[in-house]
Amino acid sequence: MSEESFARCRHIISENSRVLRAREALLHSDLEQFGRLLVEAHVSMRNDFSASCEEVDALVEIATRQDGCLGARITGGGFGGCTVNLVRADHADRFIEAIQRQYERSKGILANCYVCEPSDGALAIAPRETAR
Repeated sequence: MSEESFARCRHIISENSRVLRAREALLHSDLEQFGRLLVEAHVSMRNDFSASCEEVDALVEIATRQDGCLGARITGGGFGGCTVNLVRADHADRFIEAIQRQYERSKGILANCYVCEPSDGALAIAPRETAR
C-alpha cells in the first residue's frame, strides 16, 4: 500500500472513531469535547486525506483562536470552500467580525458567514399500528 493510501485509510478509520466519540459527547452535552473532535477531524482531513487547502486552514486557525469558539473544521466535499465552527451563541457576532476582518487581512477575501442553530433535523416517525 502506498503511503498516500495508508494515510487516507488512517483518516477514514480515525474519522469513524471520532464520529462515535462525537455522538457520545453530544449525548452528554459535552460541547468542549465535541469541539476538540471537530479540530481533530480537520487536522486529519488536512494531513492524512489531503483534502484541505491554505485558505480553509487559515479559516480554521483564525476560528480556533477566537473566544467562544469550541471547534472548527473543513466541511463539504473538501478541497476548499467552507468550514463549520462551533461557537457559543453569545460570541457569534464578535466571532463573525473577527473571522471577516482577520481572513480579509490574511487572504484578501471577505468570508461569508452564516449563523445556524443545531436542531433535531428530519425525524422519521414509525407509522402507528391500527387496531384490529
